[in-house]
Amino acid sequence: MILVIAIWDGVAHITNSPLMPTARNIGKVLPKVIINKDTYLHLIASIILVLKGFGLSIIIALPTSILCFRLKIYSRIVLPSHEFIRYIPVPAFVPLCAVLFGIGDLTKVILIFIGTYFQLVFIFISDFLTTPKEFEESARTLGLKGLKLIYKITIPASLSNLLNTVRITFAWAWSYLLVAEVVNATRGIGYLVIQSYRVLNMERLVVLLIVIGIFGILTDNILKFARITICPWLKNDKKK
Repeated sequence: MILVIAIWDGVAHITNSPLMPTARNIGKVLPKVIINKDTYLHLIASIILVLKGFGLSIIIALPTSILCFRLKIYSRIVLPSHEFIRYIPVPAFVPLCAVLFGIGDLTKVILIFIGTYFQLVFIFISDFLTTPKEFEESARTLGLKGLKLIYKITIPASLSNLLNTVRITFAWAWSYLLVAEVVNATRGIGYLVIQSYRVLNMERLVVLLIVIGIFGILTDNILKFARITICPWLKNDKKK
């Protein structure tokens, strides 16, 4: 981080452009933004949107991926359409969602959902494929099948990978927030970023990005801790 700051500051001094503020000017604005309670009110509004959209993605993606993993016919019907949609950039859905769902928070939630759900389905399926076949074969020998096999073998065996997928894709959900908050936003950290850009207040814009980055690091560490707590055997596995 020190190296990044040094390079940024050096380029800012060389270019001497108002669009690229120096580290000193950014440092002057940083305390003002951090101690401003409005920053955290907007941040909380954004967190709520992300949790709604990402939570909806997990709730739908998990059973969908299980069905695709277990039923080849279902996967042949569902996955081609998911494969098609997941390659369409999320910003392309902005006008369509605005027309269908209005310009309120629902559209923002739907955009975050679109950006994460279709990716989650495929990654969850990959996580289920990591389940050792001998586990399932032994379970079937003991009479487990159907939902019991999924609940007692498939999900527990791939739980650490599923939680890691949630941790990684949560960052994606957060990255789509700015796209979502373009739609008639009046609050949210993305709204503050856009407002700073419109008036070319680059110092404030960079500070807001720093705030988002700090929040992201905190969230990532919380999710890592939750994963290790739920899967304590990972403590002795340095590769995980």
